[in-house]
Amino acid sequence: MAGIYGFLSGILTLQADGPFTERLLNICMHRNLLVTDVKRCGKDRVFFKTDVASFRQMHTPVHRTKTRIRIKKKSGLPFILKRFKKRTPAFAGLLIIICAIAYASTHVMGITVFGNTKTDTQTICAALSECGLKLGVKTSDIDNDLVRNKMMNKLDNLAWIGINANGSRVYIEIIERLEKENGLDKDAAACNLIASKDGIIEKTEVRDGQTLVKNGSGVRKGDVLVSGIIDNPTNGFGFTKARGEVYAETRYTKTREYKLSYTESIFTGKSKRKYNLKIMNLELPLYFNGRPPYQKFTASEDIKEYRVPVDIVPSVFIRKDEYLEYYDEEKTRTISEAVETGVSELTQELKQELPEGAAIKDQKISHTLTEHGGVEVTAELICSENIAVESIIETPMLKGEE
Repeated sequence: MAGIYGFLSGILTLQADGPFTERLLNICMHRNLLVTDVKRCGKDRVFFKTDVASFRQMHTPVHRTKTRIRIKKKSGLPFILKRFKKRTPAFAGLLIIICAIAYASTHVMGITVFGNTKTDTQTICAALSECGLKLGVKTSDIDNDLVRNKMMNKLDNLAWIGINANGSRVYIEIIERLEKENGLDKDAAACNLIASKDGIIEKTEVRDGQTLVKNGSGVRKGDVLVSGIIDNPTNGFGFTKARGEVYAETRYTKTREYKLSYTESIFTGKSKRKYNLKIMNLELPLYFNGRPPYQKFTASEDIKEYRVPVDIVPSVFIRKDEYLEYYDEEKTRTISEAVETGVSELTQELKQELPEGAAIKDQKISHTLTEHGGVEVTAELICSENIAVESIIETPMLKGEE
């Protein structure tokens, strides 16, 4: 059967029952009706395929041969369209989204400005528009260097501007020039260095300020490590910006109980996705079956916003719900296996949570049996890191005049 013709016209798989099924097929072919993929099943039953137009002309041959006809399967474009007929609004919305995405993929649909504290975002966007970077412009037409140079000349308080296009959105990073008060940079404001967390001091590298701690001493979060208040025998008290690093031994700990008899969720690898289209307050499901896809499953949701280049519809949202099938399996493990699992999980989690710059010096593991038939595992990472953070000293000089 011609693939394209059959798909466009619609294909029916028929079951014919009766003593004269062969005669029925001969009559149909004599009348130039489409008959193909004939399969005989027993003496009085035959399966074959035909198109919708031919099926409508089979009434007389079927009646003459006293044959019973049953439709076993429908396929092709007419039947697909019939299924989708009730979802016309949803697919109309989907068509709008496809057109919007096609447009948005090559044009600037959003501008995000960050890093500005003194310059208003609207002022920056207005200046960007004058420099040729605005909504609706083709992303391929943007000359980053040209826009950057024009912006630097247009706004005097910019120290640097970064332009980064990601899809249909352009991100503008702003670094502003430092203002001065009483002839001093704000960056030079008097401050202490205080402890950001508990620890035992290992090493101090102080460039400015008065060191208040010694190696081996313990400190609590918030303790002053380096003072910005200087006691000068000649000039008396003065203020400075404490600068330097104070390294301390810090500890990160996690504890969790692991059962020796437990239930493990095993994923089968089967998954299904369902999509919903939301335009303003209207939400349209882009699927037919609203029932849960599996008996046991986990669901995750991902919402993406697509801006449409028309004022009537500010944006549309596509929500993707993904369902993963699993089944529960009862398992048991030994104490050593439970401890091994706990050590692996807890140390991995601790390492992911460590702040940047923290170096692991040592690792301690302990476990105890619980009353509930489990093992309580404790993992501890001993690290070395800079715990000094700035804390501004309020002085009359920095407060300024009222």
